[in-house]
Amino acid sequence: MTENGITVFTETRYVDGSGTVVTITAGFVVSVNKAEKTFSLKIGDVRVEDSATYYCKAEYDGTGVDTRYVDGSGTVVTITADSLSQSVRQTPAAVTRKECQSLTITCVFDSGNSCHYFKNGHFFRQTQTGTERERISGGGRFVVSVNKAEKTFSLKIGDVRVEDSATYYCKAEYDGTGVDTRYVDGSGTVVTITADSGSLVSRSPPLQTSAAGDIVTVSCEYSGFCQYTVHWYRLSPGQAPKYLLQRHTSGDQNKENTAGGRISASIDPAERISRLKIYNLQLSDSAVYYCALSQRTAQ
Repeated sequence: MTENGITVFTETRYVDGSGTVVTITAGFVVSVNKAEKTFSLKIGDVRVEDSATYYCKAEYDGTGVDTRYVDGSGTVVTITADSLSQSVRQTPAAVTRKECQSLTITCVFDSGNSCHYFKNGHFFRQTQTGTERERISGGGRFVVSVNKAEKTFSLKIGDVRVEDSATYYCKAEYDGTGVDTRYVDGSGTVVTITADSGSLVSRSPPLQTSAAGDIVTVSCEYSGFCQYTVHWYRLSPGQAPKYLLQRHTSGDQNKENTAGGRISASIDPAERISRLKIYNLQLSDSAVYYCALSQRTAQ
């Protein structure tokens, strides 16, 4: 196709000085200026496989009858891989969390000064060096977000577990010519998840003295990122420990009372404290009160 002296080849043409047939595809543009006796070849979006020696061939007519040709000396074209022109910046390089926390890995695609445009972002996990990378499908605790306009994509892992420990890689999918799809990987994020170790500390005096009919409160402060259950027990003189009730740190199923409603417990998530309250004290309430902590299993 020729318009205004510009020829765009989308089919086979002779371009080699030796007469070899070379296939020219879209993206190779030959310009001819007969008045100035010049012609040129422009190759856009060059690739490593474009490396070759290129020859020009001038076609001329000396007598008006016969057509003659003369070759150029050749141009050696060498295309090297440009790993910096298209890259992915992945952060953080490493992250450590406790069980039940969350984390986010962010990747930014940089197309450099080229015409490549960002199409999509993917994440992969490698549990051991040298093993195959496993692609992560968004859903559940794993959420993949892609912003094509800003060329960013991220992976958020919620309620992390020890078995989530691995190296996570992002992969940017981009298109340079509108025809082929290419990929470039991020540098990786080393994720280390350690077990959450909840604990309890009594926040009440070791000895409390109250009169019958009074109200007394004992409390325990808990720690940890996972969901736990605080259990309350009573140890009366000469008897085995007796279970009273429990409260979940998540706040659900916290409705039970005991001793005819005289004994109740509560959870304060902000202060991370569980309080046991005994109303209308009786002599039989004289005892040592204990709190215990257990981690709730996923439902």
